[in-house]
Amino acid sequence: MSQRIDRAGILQLIAQQGLACLLEEVLEWDEQRLLARGVDPRASSHPLHAHGRLGSALAIEYAAQAACAHGALLGATAPGSGGAAVTLLASARSVLLDTTRLDTATDPLLIEVRPLHATAAGALYEFRVPPDAPVARGRLGLLVVRA
Repeated sequence: MSQRIDRAGILQLIAQQGLACLLEEVLEWDEQRLLARGVDPRASSHPLHAHGRLGSALAIEYAAQAACAHGALLGATAPGSGGAAVTLLASARSVLLDTTRLDTATDPLLIEVRPLHATAAGALYEFRVPPDAPVARGRLGLLVVRA
């Protein structure tokens, strides 16, 4: 199941398009997890930079997009597939931030998400950014809205 997915493929999986998409590549995935590389948080063109910096709370958005991509890969309706479902971030819980900024790291930003529970109506994921020595971690509640 695990195959690399480039940005064009990711854009077919999630609702965020253009600069709003914060994922560059899915490095690997299976039913138990997804590992993605995010848009470089140091880039001056980053769409969420504010006052010349990228706060660590934005790791939640990176993780939410990775979780939505994972759900789409597992069979939820992806926005680009002609389906009528959108996945929304409903909650972020037990979030721990061990730094104030994401744009001070020197390595590429890696995001790992793991589903804890999923139904047709939504899912609960845990996340770690980056996975090996996380500066941000927590749980995300996702809601699937069908038209």
